[in-house]
Amino acid sequence: MRNLILILSLTSTLFFSSCSSDNDNNDSNITENLLIGEWEFDDDPGYGDPTFYENGKVEVHYFNADWGDDFSEWGEWTLSESSLKIFWDDADSGSEVYDTNVIELTETKLVWKVVIDGELSQESFTRK
Repeated sequence: MRNLILILSLTSTLFFSSCSSDNDNNDSNITENLLIGEWEFDDDPGYGDPTFYENGKVEVHYFNADWGDDFSEWGEWTLSESSLKIFWDDADSGSEVYDTNVIELTETKLVWKVVIDGELSQESFTRK
């Protein structure tokens, strides 16, 4: 009986210690190589489409025929684990840094969370 209890105890310890939470953020999948390239904003394609370059530069292009917008903003980006920061070249005071938390980054999908005007927002992009 003692051996059975010991075996069950060891088995359950191994079972529970080998399981991981599905809610864990796997930062090892968030790499600069996956980020580099052209992305299209899912909510409004053509309006706020970022391109990340290998040299640390980023261009966000805005085009909306209805509004007559066609311009780009430039900045530099850094990526540390899941923290992606964009430092804008020309920005209004208080909005120089766009500080995001990348929650998904694959060959075809980029999703981040960002606080905009005090509210948490999630933005998603598809690789062009």
